[in-house]
Amino acid sequence: MKLLATLAAGLREDSRSAMSVSGMRVSPKDLLMAAAVDRLSLLVWSKTKDAEKGRKRPKSIVEALTKEEKKEIMTFASAEDFEEARRKIINGN
Repeated sequence: MKLLATLAAGLREDSRSAMSVSGMRVSPKDLLMAAAVDRLSLLVWSKTKDAEKGRKRPKSIVEALTKEEKKEIMTFASAEDFEEARRKIINGN
């Protein structure tokens, strides 16, 4: 157990294991670069006529990278309900 703790402590912060444990999907380096691009794009956009009218604001790369994907969870009261839903999905109904 002590060896495992020693090995885990030596992991880089952008290693797959460390990112999985911390719940991060993007490395800190990539997140920082995306934030810089977001700020630069907002700065450039702020000098346009679209910005004066408040339209076509650039989308945030950081938001796209960190946004949680919503998963639809289906529950069934019986095996028959499950089979009916499965049949509808397979047939495209």
